[in-house]
Amino acid sequence: MTVHGAQAWQSFNDRNAGRSADPAWYEGVPEWLEYPLREWLSSRLVVNNGWRQQVMARLRYIPRVRYWYGFNAQGVPTHSLLEWVDATLHVMTHRSSYRDRLIPRYVGEVDAVLRDGRSVWKVGASGDALERRHDSTVTAAARDTTESAVRAGRDAGATHLRAAWDAAYRFHPDPSTAYREAILAVEAAAIPVVVPNQADATLGHVLGQLNQQGHLYQMAINDRSGVSLPITVVVQLIRLLWDGHTDRHEGVTRAVPITREAAQMATHAAVTLVQWFTSGAIRRL
Repeated sequence: MTVHGAQAWQSFNDRNAGRSADPAWYEGVPEWLEYPLREWLSSRLVVNNGWRQQVMARLRYIPRVRYWYGFNAQGVPTHSLLEWVDATLHVMTHRSSYRDRLIPRYVGEVDAVLRDGRSVWKVGASGDALERRHDSTVTAAARDTTESAVRAGRDAGATHLRAAWDAAYRFHPDPSTAYREAILAVEAAAIPVVVPNQADATLGHVLGQLNQQGHLYQMAINDRSGVSLPITVVVQLIRLLWDGHTDRHEGVTRAVPITREAAQMATHAAVTLVQWFTSGAIRRL
């Protein structure tokens, strides 16, 4: 995993233990984010009376001490920290002053804290509000799929899926890496089911086998008569992923860069396919 040529950060202990990066994103304000968010709020609001007064007025904040001066964010309840960050972002970016040139740096600081703390919240593109990074249902599905891959003995699939998710949704996304890792995740999950004895098999081989001999495979979903439905949808989803890998080779047809949206779509498609192939939802008859 790379970010502008530098390796994505992972803790010393995790690197030495060979553990993969944590793919989870967390709701609310987890304990490890509380202090950094309080510190950021204090740094922004203690030095600017106008910002502080406007945020306090908007949030109807009543200090515990009647005659109250200064600000250190200690009186802000933990569950309200994100609301305070959101209000401060809006006030900062919409209030003109000679310090406007510093605002992008302040916005970037809190966005980096939220990213590194694996918060489901991030600063939106406008810089004046928080927005959800991931839907909680989606993140749970991705986490369950990686666990399913590990239980099925497809550790490589779990590792590649985590790498794809991280590259697709990190602060500085790497769409090409995300798409490539998504394909590798599906290969690790599908090859043992579809072409287990083929040397150097790829997702293209999986696609060819399913396309030509799909009748040899069964899906968990049945039709109304209790017969397994054709695996057409599986073939279509794999083909979508395979054909959409437009930066795989450079040649007569020029490579087309993978967009962030395409990488995210491919990653979600990989989550579905890895779950299907590692859970037994698709199996050979």
